Amino acid sequence: MDHYLQLRVQTESGLRIDGLRVLYKLELFPPDALLGCAVEVPTLDGNVTLQVPPKSSTGRMLRLKGRGLVSGDNVGDQYVEILVVIPADIKDEEIALYTRLQELSLSDS
Repeated sequence: MDHYLQLRVQTESGLRIDGLRVLYKLELFPPDALLGCAVEVPTLDGNVTLQVPPKSSTGRMLRLKGRGLVSGDNVGDQYVEILVVIPADIKDEEIALYTRLQELSLSDS
């Protein structure tokens, strides 16, 4: 009888290992997700700058080719999952701007 053991490994920087793939969840504030940005993300070999495309929504997966684990001749990729988050300390002026944006989007419907 064969027994299989599946391990899930997560580094201090939040990288999760899944076979040869490396997974990372990147939290972005709404303006950065909407307009796009350059952000430093951890990899197994240190930080790299990732260009987040404009209009990125929660759940979007970005691939860093060849940044996963290496096993013999096989090299995995790293996937960065976008998570759009609302800052806890959002200011009243920012809420007013979002309210205006909502009004504009409703008037276009």
